[in-house]
Amino acid sequence: MIDIHKLINETMKIKEDDDVVVAEVPTEDVPATVQKETFTVEEAQKVADELGITFDSFTIEEFRQGLDIELEHGSKNPDTNITNDDPIMTAKITLAHLKEIADYNTRLLAMEEEAKAEKTTEPEVAPPAEEPEEIQPVEEPAEPMESKKISA
Repeated sequence: MIDIHKLINETMKIKEDDDVVVAEVPTEDVPATVQKETFTVEEAQKVADELGITFDSFTIEEFRQGLDIELEHGSKNPDTNITNDDPIMTAKITLAHLKEIADYNTRLLAMEEEAKAEKTTEPEVAPPAEEPEEIQPVEEPAEPMESKKISA
């Protein structure tokens, strides 16, 4: 099994430009077999133990599901890769969400499913609005009307 931490540390290059230290991790050197797709409950528990996470406010399954979801910030998408599938970094992103909303991942998955369903259905087209009737101008009488007194 490849130790991703060792691989990153061995291939990481440090640049110092204008008092800024930048760590470059060449992702092309990371083998494709390292890409993580999912976490088991056992892996989730191990990461939780390392971070001192207890499951008082949310379940381990909610946490594990969050780990899977947050892999979107890993090697599966080079444009959004900020974790390189590091379990600790992935867990911290997951934990941030779960501290806000204990069933964050369940809600997120439901929302994504709803959005996918909306995309696959035909958009509803409203029927055309009816044209309002044309208003005819009122003709003025040719001569002014005389007022008549009505006696009671």
